[in-house]
Amino acid sequence: MLVAVDAGHGWAEGRGDPGAVGASGLMEADVTLIAALAMADHLLELGHEVVLTRSSRAFVSLQERTAIANAAKAQAFVSIHCNAAASPTAHGSETLYYPTSPSGQALAKRLQWALVEAGGRRDRGIKPRSDLHVLRATIMPAALVELAFITNPEEERLLSSEQWISEVARALAEAV
Repeated sequence: MLVAVDAGHGWAEGRGDPGAVGASGLMEADVTLIAALAMADHLLELGHEVVLTRSSRAFVSLQERTAIANAAKAQAFVSIHCNAAASPTAHGSETLYYPTSPSGQALAKRLQWALVEAGGRRDRGIKPRSDLHVLRATIMPAALVELAFITNPEEERLLSSEQWISEVARALAEAV
């Protein structure tokens, strides 16, 4: 199976979109890149093919991300993100899908279950979102995972742990 793995955001040389930033300065764009590369490695180990929407800190537009996945004719699209909230007590993992995509919803369910099992965070469930370009403009089943809250001090520590990221990435790869 060919899987498109999307590292959310992108920030290089002070340009692009760093995404959410934790209290320690941890940038979502960096966490998502580490997670996407780890997930790609695990998918390859499992015998899948992978196309990455970005493999460096560089910014890639939302339109370019979906064009890459669609042109490759990927069979699944997984976008990796970190959640953020005004309250530092917000916590947990959730997965988003396009509301009229039953196959996207099924993918989101599998990813969410794996994410909660491996990551040990509160299950915030799966949620339909029609306003997200990467879910709306992909022609394959697509889901967007919110690993944890970068604005929660405990979860920010997890998001800065390459071991935790690797375990979660492996679980997401297996769920695909």
